[in-house]
Amino acid sequence: MPRRKNSPDRPARGIAAPAVPVVGGNRPTGPRPARRWPAAIAGLKVSPIELRLLRTVGEAAVLEFTFTADLRASRICGVVAIGRDVAARRQAAHANAALELQLRRAQKMEALGRLAGSIAHDFNNFLTVILTNCQLARMDLVHGHPAIQSVDQIHEASQRAARMVKQILAFSRQQDEERTALKLQPVVGDA
Repeated sequence: MPRRKNSPDRPARGIAAPAVPVVGGNRPTGPRPARRWPAAIAGLKVSPIELRLLRTVGEAAVLEFTFTADLRASRICGVVAIGRDVAARRQAAHANAALELQLRRAQKMEALGRLAGSIAHDFNNFLTVILTNCQLARMDLVHGHPAIQSVDQIHEASQRAARMVKQILAFSRQQDEERTALKLQPVVGDA
């Protein structure tokens, strides 16, 4: 029995065998390749298709095929299909998308830090007025006056608020906080 020109045993002239043979695969995304051949033969631009195929080594390969007309002496002889592995490009696109998401989150955090810093700065100005007036009121009151205890509580609460504002400002500037030894007994007593 004579061999056909394009039998599976003998690839057509000009077509290279894949480096790793393909043993099976899923349906292509979009129209099947054979449906694109008439458009390619007519000389029309044919959009590439992607096929997910399984190699003999057990790993999946995503190949993108483009089709063009095979012209010889101004005569169409067939269709040239060129496939290339796009798995690395897809992985890079996924990594790029993950980095973009991470960047957007970092930008949101930066904007939040700026907003917190702005609010904390304004709040710090209010606390300065409160602390200054507490000190002036304390100096105006005579020893034993009943309002001294209230002024002292306002002063202590304002100092605690000022420490919190300092922490917020440190967060907004992305600076490390100053760490100091703390006696727990006064802190527990305030609570």
